[in-house]
Amino acid sequence: MCSGYNSVVLGANSISFGASTATSNSFVDGCCDAITCLGGVIWTEIFEVPSGETREVFYEYSAAAGGDWYEAAIVLYSTSNPAGTEPLRGELGTSGINQVNLRRGNTVPLGEETFDNPVGAGNYFIAFYMASYDRTNGGALGATMTVGGFGARVP
Repeated sequence: MCSGYNSVVLGANSISFGASTATSNSFVDGCCDAITCLGGVIWTEIFEVPSGETREVFYEYSAAAGGDWYEAAIVLYSTSNPAGTEPLRGELGTSGINQVNLRRGNTVPLGEETFDNPVGAGNYFIAFYMASYDRTNGGALGATMTVGGFGARVP
């Protein structure tokens, strides 16, 4: 359904893209009937929560509409790989998902958010999946996302 990807820019901590999609004849609602296209993913290094401790995981990001509104899935994964390394691409599936925050809209300024539940001992990383949805049914979409930082702190 997504085609015509253009203006794709992958930075060290940002993603920006534009794309096109078919319009829908049965389009009624800008939210629920819209087609979504994935723009890319940014992931953090793996970090450790020490044995016997509980931590609140936080992150900072901003997002803005391009051709149409942005959509983001910010996913906290558990992993057995060591802290300080990059996650393996194969880990960006569904098996290690710990928690998910979903966001969509026109724009969100750089700010901090947390996952709902603190995590216990283990190794974790965060993946930021950036997409855009065709809220207007105009056949064009695109968005920009920038990751500002992340961490795990005592709640």
